[in-house]
Amino acid sequence: MPNEKNAGEVLPRRNNEGEENKWMQQSKRLTKAILPIFFPISALLTAIFTGLLYQVNDKANQVSLDTQRAFISLIGPSMVPDIKDNKVQGINFLWSVNNSGSTPAINGIGRDSVATPMTEIRSGFNFDELPQGQQHRFVMGPKVTLTMDPLNVPLDTLEAVERGKHVYLWGWITYSDMFKGTPRRLTEFCYEITSVKWAGPDHTSPDTKVSGVFFPPCATHNCYDKDCEDYDKRTQ
Repeated sequence: MPNEKNAGEVLPRRNNEGEENKWMQQSKRLTKAILPIFFPISALLTAIFTGLLYQVNDKANQVSLDTQRAFISLIGPSMVPDIKDNKVQGINFLWSVNNSGSTPAINGIGRDSVATPMTEIRSGFNFDELPQGQQHRFVMGPKVTLTMDPLNVPLDTLEAVERGKHVYLWGWITYSDMFKGTPRRLTEFCYEITSVKWAGPDHTSPDTKVSGVFFPPCATHNCYDKDCEDYDKRTQ
């Protein structure tokens, strides 16, 4: 027979064991209720986090590509009189092309020309209907500038500008960069000579300077890559 002291010790222990069993049962029920919800939520959060990592990585790669890819643009033009037999025959317009990227431009193809269409060039104009200049193939290193062949505009054509004749200087350049899976690149340009001013009446004299040639950009065909209306045609 336990004495009163021992009975007092046994009763609280049994009460504690009952409370522990009750707590463990509640914990098991709670765990069973939470697990079916926890795993789908955990999987969803993992998928979202993984997707965000991919997006961050893609953006970082795109930024790196955009800053390193070859990018060709035009500089100029400069103008040089075309003189033969001590007579001015016209003006040579010379553009330079610059690759401002930090990687080479490869498989380059360029073409430029002078055109005198009967109508003004507007959006949607088919440049294939114009006289086509000689096609050139090239490779350009990073941060390199090259001078294009001159576009020669005869003197009588320049004089006709003041009588309303349309005279255009236009061309395009396609090329690829060094990165795999990137699209073909395109640079297009077009300028109209709208006014020519001489410092004297004899335009054929080498001493008569051209005081001003105005050639604003055309309403179309000044663009890069997929912003160009004829991108698919030029890069196919």
